[in-house]
Order: sequence, then C-alpha cells, then structure tokens
Amino acid sequence: MRTVDSSLERIQVKVTGLTVAGRFALACNGRRVPLTALNEPGSNEQGQAIAAIRYRARRLSATLHPTIPVHTPLVFDLIDTWKEKSIGRCSYSTLAPNGVAYEGRPANAQEARLRRMERFVVSLPHNAPMAAPGEERNPIYPMTLDLRFPPPGNEDGVGLHNESGRP
Repeated sequence: MRTVDSSLERIQVKVTGLTVAGRFALACNGRRVPLTALNEPGSNEQGQAIAAIRYRARRLSATLHPTIPVHTPLVFDLIDTWKEKSIGRCSYSTLAPNGVAYEGRPANAQEARLRRMERFVVSLPHNAPMAAPGEERNPIYPMTLDLRFPPPGNEDGVGLHNESGRP
C-alpha cells in the first residue's frame, strides 16, 4: 500500500509579450517565479517564458507533511523591475468563488474548464512601489518555484500565505 497526498498541486505558468530580457519579473505570493525563456532558434516563441509552481492547495485531515501550510490563493504580480512597480496582477484559488469546495467531480471537460476559469481572477495591480523578490533556484527542478520550502533566510516558514490570504 502506498500513501498519496492529494493536497499538493502544481500549476504551470506561461508569460507572453516579454520584450526586453531581464526587465520583467513574475512573483507568486511574494516570491520570484523562475521564468525560463522559450527562445529556441527558428521558433515563433520570442517574448515567451514558462515556469511551474508547486504548492499546498488544501489542508486534509491526514497528510504526509502536516507542517507545510496552505499557500492558496496564489497571487501573481508581473513586476517591471526598471520602474519597481506591479503592472499586472491575478490570483488563482483552489476553492470555488464562494469559498467552499465543489460538490462532486465535473460532469465533463467543459464544466472542468469553467470551474478553472472562475477560480482565476484578474485584478488591478497595486500602486505602491514593488521591488522584484530575489531569485531562488532549485538545483533539482530549476524551472519550478516550490512554495513547500520556505524562502531563503526564512527557514521557519513564517510569512507564507494561506487560503484566507493572511500570513
């Protein structure tokens, strides 16, 4: 018998329209997402970058790692590093917009897609100055931000977000 922890999830991110290398940074819950440019020779992928975020989506009664906090909602900021300002913001939650879990599985692919889209919310960026967070590199998975591990210099995990949006 093998125990499986379904409270952990991974989301893939693709950013398009990046025109100047190094000018923009993507942050998720205040931590820098390790964007990797898609600039293969001869492709039409110019100005695009990808990454992944690994996170705890929900708190189950029995989990393999009970000390890892819930990280949702995931709040993304696209930061212009030259102006030190967020120019775009969105969030993604694992719960329905009313804050409760969905009843049952989606009936079909269309319903599953609609559920995902209603959990993704675009909002106005903050007007306050926002510096890009420092880079974090995972030597095993260099294209993944793993929120399960505390940021460098914060080994106790304090300051991570949970479903309520409070640290």
